[in-house]
Amino acid sequence: MEIFVIINEQKLKAVLAENSRALALYKELEKGDIIINASDYGGFEKAANYHRRCHEMMSKSQCSLVI
Repeated sequence: MEIFVIINEQKLKAVLAENSRALALYKELEKGDIIINASDYGGFEKAANYHRRCHEMMSKSQCSLVI
């Protein structure tokens, strides 16, 4: 499964893993865009909370996105 991610107005293609979490994310994206506002964390990565129907999709500990 492939999706597009826009970061600072740059559109990137992302390939999702083949697992139930990725499928749940893909199905959520079929309903509309997901907007995540991230902030600097540790000076070399970004961190953000994702709440939109996250708990319906999976447990809270699994609500992270690695890009």
